[in-house]
Amino acid sequence: MKCIYILLALLLTFHLCDAQEKSEDRIGLQVLTLEQINDYKSRLRDVAAKDQERIHKNWEKQNRLDSLNRVELDILYLTYGFPEYKTIGKESFISLIMVVHHSSDCEWNEKWLKILFLNSGELLEFKTLLRFMIQRTYGKEMGICKLSESTKKDLIFNVNEEVLIDFNILELLKISN
Repeated sequence: MKCIYILLALLLTFHLCDAQEKSEDRIGLQVLTLEQINDYKSRLRDVAAKDQERIHKNWEKQNRLDSLNRVELDILYLTYGFPEYKTIGKESFISLIMVVHHSSDCEWNEKWLKILFLNSGELLEFKTLLRFMIQRTYGKEMGICKLSESTKKDLIFNVNEEVLIDFNILELLKISN
């Protein structure tokens, strides 16, 4: 069984690297065909089903499952760009946020925090959920990660200050001296 997970991870990593080479500067919303939208939604539903498969008290299996979800989300992003919630639907968009929320990979979470907030026009509908994700990941009391100085600067210079205040993350963005 371990070999299957390793093989799947290698294949997904190869696809991810290949897609990244083809789309180094791909960020943001893209116009998708109906077929691409349906593929995006279907794959996000699959990710959501795996994400809800919380494997209680078996952290090795849970981390492996979460890792596969992260790889799939990266592949979707590199293939189709950031999904417009009005295009893929509320349920699918929530699935995307929940994968980030459940992840314990700090480097990956930071990358996705930037992706989410650099596309912040899509986030207002999901403010409560995102606030909880941010507190779980970066909050003083229960946060498991720390933001890098470069991400702090990216968010400060590229995201509207009102959005940062609205999501209760301005305090997290204080830059160290």
